[in-house]
Amino acid sequence: MEDLEILQDTSQEVAENSVSSKILRMQRKIEKIRSSEEIGVKYMNEYEERVLEQQEARQEERKKIAVKLKAKKIPLKEIAEITGLDIKEIKEL
Repeated sequence: MEDLEILQDTSQEVAENSVSSKILRMQRKIEKIRSSEEIGVKYMNEYEERVLEQQEARQEERKKIAVKLKAKKIPLKEIAEITGLDIKEIKEL
């Protein structure tokens, strides 16, 4: 997410005034992405895939936590509040 914000907010002027060589390198990459629709689309697709993978990993972790809480006989309503999962989904675990 931070990379996307940098992509949106970084300008040539900001990069040139920065003392960080990392910012300057990123600005060059950003300009390439902005100048090429194909590269921009590829970057955004990869970014979206990473975000989806992270969301799926978080969801799986919530399910694992729910299973552990369910095994400890914690009420389903509390498990739902803690994990953000639906009670129906928790029952199926």
